[in-house]
Amino acid sequence: MLVRTAVSRSLWMIFLLTACTPDTKTTPEAADLEPDAFVFAPIIDVETKPALSIRSQTITLNGFNRPLLLKATSGTTVYINGEYRDYFSDNSTGFNVTSGQTVALAVSPSNQPNTDTVTTLEIGSYKTTFRVTTRSAP
Repeated sequence: MLVRTAVSRSLWMIFLLTACTPDTKTTPEAADLEPDAFVFAPIIDVETKPALSIRSQTITLNGFNRPLLLKATSGTTVYINGEYRDYFSDNSTGFNVTSGQTVALAVSPSNQPNTDTVTTLEIGSYKTTFRVTTRSAP
């Protein structure tokens, strides 16, 4: 009888310990596919020199937890983490970026005075623009 009682107590203790132990499994993090909103400041009063490349400020990408596809308007140069990454043409398919990376754009201004050059950057479903405006004619 003592053996049976000791076994019962042991099984009861195992049951209690198992029941009281917190679940160590982690629930997968929900996909957040929308970066935090950001804008590129427009640059105005630029010389009319199409050979000139005007670069935006650098933005740190945040707010998403899965790689997202980055695309830009044809004629846009993209820098990721300060390094040249791609010059977008009509045939460009884009590339993936991750939260924490930095992005900057560069475009050539118009050769006409008082003219906007606008490029669109798309990361996942988020879109924003970078505008460069040439100065007025003298």
